Amino acid sequence: MRILMMAPHATAPGPVPGIVNALATALRSRGHEVQTTTWGGGVGAARHGSRVLARLQDVHAAARSARDFSPDVVVVHTAHNDGAFYRDAVLALAFRLRRIPFAVEFHGSDPERVLAHPHGRAAYISRRIARAACGVLLLSSAEAIEWRRFEPRGRYHVVENPYEPPAGGRSEAPGSAPTLRLVFAGRHVPGKGLLTTVAALGRVADPSAYSLDIFGDGPERDAAVEAAGSAPVPIIVHGYVTRDEVVAQMREADVFVLPTSWPEGFPTVIAEAMGAGMAIVTTRHRGSADHLAEGKNALFVPAADPEELARAFDRLAADRALVARMGAANAEAAGVFGPAAVAERYEAVLDSCVRAQEGRDA
Repeated sequence: MRILMMAPHATAPGPVPGIVNALATALRSRGHEVQTTTWGGGVGAARHGSRVLARLQDVHAAARSARDFSPDVVVVHTAHNDGAFYRDAVLALAFRLRRIPFAVEFHGSDPERVLAHPHGRAAYISRRIARAACGVLLLSSAEAIEWRRFEPRGRYHVVENPYEPPAGGRSEAPGSAPTLRLVFAGRHVPGKGLLTTVAALGRVADPSAYSLDIFGDGPERDAAVEAAGSAPVPIIVHGYVTRDEVVAQMREADVFVLPTSWPEGFPTVIAEAMGAGMAIVTTRHRGSADHLAEGKNALFVPAADPEELARAFDRLAADRALVARMGAANAEAAGVFGPAAVAERYEAVLDSCVRAQEGRDA
C-alpha cells in the first residue's frame, strides 16, 4: 500500500511529529511505501504571513505531494480545532474530487463542543470532513461514540498511537522509597488538572510522605509556582524539558498524576508513564477508560476534585505493595503501544478505508 501521511512539522510542540515518524517507520517495516509531508514551520511559522496564507500553503503542499506520490490512501494527522478546520475541509474536498481515499486521525477532538451549536460553522465543517473521509481515526471508544452521535454517516475507527520505551529500565520497583515521589507532566492549561494536583497535596494525611515534580509549561505555570511555594509538600516546577528527560525522571518516580478533563483521546504521557512502570492516578476519561483498569493499573478520581485526589494519594502511600503491582501491570500493558503491534492494527484500518472508498465510488 502506498500511504501518504500528513502531519505537523517536526519542530512543532507536542508528541504528534514523533508519533507519525514512529508509525511511518513501523508501516514501512511491514512492506508499505510511506511518504510523510509536513505543514507549518514550527515555532517561527507565524513570521511568514497570516494563518489563512499558511493554510493555503499547507493545502498546496499536500496536493503536490499527492500528485507526485500517487498514494493509495492519505492520512491527515490533525486536531479538531478552529486552527485546522478549514485546511482539513479543503483537503477532504480535494482528495475526494481526485478519488483518493482520505482518512483523518484526530489527536484530540471535541464533538461535544460542536454538538452544543449544531447549526454553527464548526459543526458544518466537522460534518463535511466526517462524511468525506473514508475513515475518521480516534484514540478512544468514548470519542467514537460521541462522533457517531454527532454525525452518524461517518466511518469511525479506534486506533492507538505507537510508543516504544527507551532502552533500560527502573532501578527499583515503585513505592520502595520512604517518600512517594509523584510526577505531573503535561501542558499547564485548565483542564489538565495541574492546580488540582497541587491543591490535593495540601489535603493529604501526612505531607512528609510525598514529593511532587512538575514538568511542562503553559498559562498555569505562574499559578503553580505560587501554589507550590506555600504547599506543605516539596514541589519542584521544572518547566519544559524533553520527552526523554521526562521518561528518565518517571523511571525514578513512583506515581504519575493527571486528573484531566482535557478533550484528547489518550494522552501520550500516560503511555510513557505505563512504559516507565509507574502507578497512575487519573480520571476515567476517554482512552484511559480503554487502557487502564481501576485498582490494577490506576486509581480513578473525578476531575477538579482535590479532596478525592488526596484520598487516592493517601491510599497509595499506605499500600506500597499496590503501587508496585500497578507499576508492574502498567509496564506489561504498555506493550499494546509497541510500534509493530500498532502498525498491524493500523494497516487493517487503512485497508478497510480503501475498500470503503472503492465501494463508495463503484
